[in-house]
Amino acid sequence: MGCIRIERAQNGYTVTVRDPKIMLENEKPNSKWRDADREFIFDDLAKAERFIEKVADVALPKEEHTSSFDKAFAEATAATDKED
Repeated sequence: MGCIRIERAQNGYTVTVRDPKIMLENEKPNSKWRDADREFIFDDLAKAERFIEKVADVALPKEEHTSSFDKAFAEATAATDKED
């Protein structure tokens, strides 16, 4: 799931963006897990807003990515649904 978080800091604002490429890499078998959250610091809100406008389409994709857990759960419950 995509995520953008804005927080006030002592010297401005922080914007945390979840990187979808890293999220996909983390789901590959035998891959080394990396934190997908990337934090950026801005000294005023206007700069933070301009940054968000640039990265929103990538950080918040329109089509939701389905995790391997979601796929496995759907497969497991599909068999149960057929039994009913």
